[in-house]
Amino acid sequence: MAKRTAKKSSSKPQSDVLADVTFTLLNETKGAVRYTEDGEPESQIVRSLYLRKTAVGDDRPEHVRVTVTRL
Repeated sequence: MAKRTAKKSSSKPQSDVLADVTFTLLNETKGAVRYTEDGEPESQIVRSLYLRKTAVGDDRPEHVRVTVTRL
């Protein structure tokens, strides 16, 4: 299940953190690395995350975490 915790961030007040979402490497496309959100489909808020290969580099992490904050 995806971890969604309101963690206190040093740059944002706790109330501005909406979710912490973890992803697992799924596959690669021609120019991107695709991650899928951990957890059951009905509880997912993002589902798929594509990161450009040029941004990730050659040492692609198996898991990544995204923190969703209020702007």
